[in-house]
Amino acid sequence: MVFTIPESLSKKLYPVSWLLGAWQGKGVLAEDSKDYKEFDIAMDFSDNKQNLKYNAKIIYQTKTFLSEKGFLEVLGSLDNRDILPDELKTDKTTPFWKLTWKLNNSHNYKTNYLGWVSNGRMEFNSESILNSNKLTDVLASKRMIGYIKGDLYYAWDLATKPKIQTTDKTKLKSYISAVLNKKD
Repeated sequence: MVFTIPESLSKKLYPVSWLLGAWQGKGVLAEDSKDYKEFDIAMDFSDNKQNLKYNAKIIYQTKTFLSEKGFLEVLGSLDNRDILPDELKTDKTTPFWKLTWKLNNSHNYKTNYLGWVSNGRMEFNSESILNSNKLTDVLASKRMIGYIKGDLYYAWDLATKPKIQTTDKTKLKSYISAVLNKKD
């Protein structure tokens, strides 16, 4: 992974520093296995400039057919140690870091995720979902982000329970996937 850590960035955010910046690309919406729709996607991850141990967060915003805003916070490492910038730039195994990601979107969902990051890969599982959308209940959600050769790979899986009776079993299914390039 080659990236630059801003000098003003809180050390708490070092494990997710590769996310910082504006990203854009193409995504695919897979509402069901027969129908795929391509769309433009833009994501922005910025530092909230709080260099305090407990307030440092990454501010997140995306624009597609679905707008989202929220913040990502590093809770600490699983082995409770600090990380040095040089460790992030090597290919050796670095520790796993616990994360939380809180999101609101334009379809009236508020989701709290818990997850982890290590070596340019993040995974999040929904901890709670508040929903005021009358069409579909989202029961579970999983998001994955990977930093591969300078690009951001993104996947979002959902488990839903339609308001209309169905025989389909509820399980996580691909909802959105995308590849984004960093904007300069």
